[in-house]
Order: sequence, then structure tokens, then C-alpha cells
Amino acid sequence: MIIFTRYIQNVSIAFFGLLKSIFNLKPLPFLYNLDLFANAVFFGDPQETISSRAGKLVLAGDRGLAYYLCRILHLFDAGHCRKNIQNHEGSDELIVLDRGFVIGSMVAIFFYTYPELFMAILEFVI
Repeated sequence: MIIFTRYIQNVSIAFFGLLKSIFNLKPLPFLYNLDLFANAVFFGDPQETISSRAGKLVLAGDRGLAYYLCRILHLFDAGHCRKNIQNHEGSDELIVLDRGFVIGSMVAIFFYTYPELFMAILEFVI
């Protein structure tokens, strides 16, 4: 019950940050807050970005989906995951056990939501 309550709290924090950025009418704060919200939905810290979370996993030696996510982001911004590691964030992460599953779920939802964009990125990488 405590984990469920914390999950709702984390998602709420990120959601209200996202709402605030929508009314700001600037694209970068909105995208940043969307990133924070997606990380919170997938049991992450609501103040940490997905890039930071994946970068920490890669530095820890994970060769799962976080590794490939960082490789794809590296095509657009060299060393993106390493540059964006937030050492002071991530302590409120709820699920640490199977991080590959969490990031895999993010990729699956992205593929389901935007299949054309996902295939275009995949063709560009391969």
C-alpha cells in the first residue's frame, strides 16, 4: 500500500509539472516535463529524466535497453546520457529490480503510440 501511495504521489508531482509547462506555452519546458512524467509513470523519480536514468544504468554496466536507448540518443547528441546524469536525483525511484523491463515498456508504448516515427528512427539507426 505504501508503494502504491508513493507511486500516485510521484505521478501527481510530475503531472502537475507537466500541466504547469503546458500553460507556459514554451516547447522545451513542456518536453522536459513530459520526460519527467514518463519517468514517473514507469516507477522512476519524478524529478529525474529518462536520459539520466538510462545513463546511470549504462555506467553501472547494463547492456539492456538502456544501452540501446543511449546509443540512439548519441546519434542526435553525442554523449547525451552521460552529460545528463543527475546525480542528486533518482532516490525516489520505486522499482529498481528489472530496469530493462521498465525501459522496454517505455519503448513499447512509444512504438504503439507512434509506429511511423519509431520505424523511421529504427531505419535511421540500422
